[in-house]
Amino acid sequence: MLCLCVNALATTKIYKVVKADGSIVYTDKPPANAQEYKLEVKPNIIATPTHKNSATTIPASNSAPSPDYSVTITSPANEATVRNNAGTVTISVNVSPEVKGLYRLIVNGEPTAQQASPVFELQELNRGEYKIKIELLDQSGKLLASSPLSTFYLHKASALINAN
Repeated sequence: MLCLCVNALATTKIYKVVKADGSIVYTDKPPANAQEYKLEVKPNIIATPTHKNSATTIPASNSAPSPDYSVTITSPANEATVRNNAGTVTISVNVSPEVKGLYRLIVNGEPTAQQASPVFELQELNRGEYKIKIELLDQSGKLLASSPLSTFYLHKASALINAN
């Protein structure tokens, strides 16, 4: 029905009628108490985003694109149980392709250590579940890549079990 009204706007006059109860009716047939209503018809124009064509894209610089780095926690394995009564856990990381940078260890959502070596040693941890992630940073601190979240469980022997 709206389409018919829009098409009617282009060829006929529209009338506005205010009824006794205050409601307003628009019509193309003029009743006795109607006043002519002038609508300003504007075309609907939608701006569409332009798509970059790879043939017309100009690179920002002549430098080679940075490689996609892959960061993988190799030890402890995801969902592994580490048994160590002292609470010591060694975390090892593999990065491909090799790059000199900084490694940031995230434990349970908190940055814990940052160093140039891909091997971290955590000490005096309490028993329980730990969620870890390693971030690879360049020398200026820009994030290059991140490992998937990995979980390990630290188990300590209890003095209460097999006390005899």
